Amino acid sequence: MARKKLRTTRRALSLEGAVVAGNPRVRPIVYGYRFSSHPDRMKIGYSSRGVERIREQTTGFPEQPQVVFVLHHTDAAEIERRLHQSLAGRQVQDTVGVEWFGVGFADVVRVSPELRAALGQERWRSVWRWMALLCAALLGAVVAPVLAGMGGRPSVAGVDLDAYMRALWEGHGATWRFTFQQAWQVVAGPIGLEVRVLALAFPVALAVWMFGRR
Repeated sequence: MARKKLRTTRRALSLEGAVVAGNPRVRPIVYGYRFSSHPDRMKIGYSSRGVERIREQTTGFPEQPQVVFVLHHTDAAEIERRLHQSLAGRQVQDTVGVEWFGVGFADVVRVSPELRAALGQERWRSVWRWMALLCAALLGAVVAPVLAGMGGRPSVAGVDLDAYMRALWEGHGATWRFTFQQAWQVVAGPIGLEVRVLALAFPVALAVWMFGRR
C-alpha cells in the first residue's frame, strides 16, 4: 500500500474578506485576526515585516486564521499601542499573551482614526463637525445682542430685549435678519471685550473640543 505523502508546507495566508488599508509598500502593519471557532475574539498586533508575522504566529493552529484587517502605516507600532490602550477594558484574560480582545471590527474602527480615514468615514465625521460648528456660530449670533443688552449696552442692540426674544421664538424672518445685523455690530462695534468673549465662548469652546478629540 502506497504511503500517503505528508504535506510539509502550510497553505498560503488568505486575505479574502479582510480590510487592507494604507500603502502596501509600507512594511510595518497593525493587524487583526480571529479563528472561526472563536469569532468573538480578535488578536490585534503589530509587525514590522508585513503579514508574514500572522503566518508565523498561526502555524501551530489546526485552523486557518481569518484576517479581519491589515493597516499599513509607518507609525504602526504607536497605532497598536493606542488601540490596546483604548480597548483595555475588552482584553481577554484567559488566553496566553496580552493581544487578544473581545471585540469586533466595528469596535476597532470606532477607536482608530486611521482606519476610519482609510474607510472614508473620517471625511463624513469632519462634515458633521463643521455643521455642528456652524450651528454653534448661529447660536452665538442669536445670543450676542442679548448679551450686549445684559451688559448694559442697550444702544448696541437698539431694541427691547423682551420683544427681540419673543420675535425670535415666534420665528419672524425680519427678526432673524436683524439678529445677524446686531451680531455683526456686537463683533465689530465698540462694546467691550467681555461681551465679545461671552458671545464667542461657546462656538470657540465647541470648535476646540470637536477638532481636538479623535
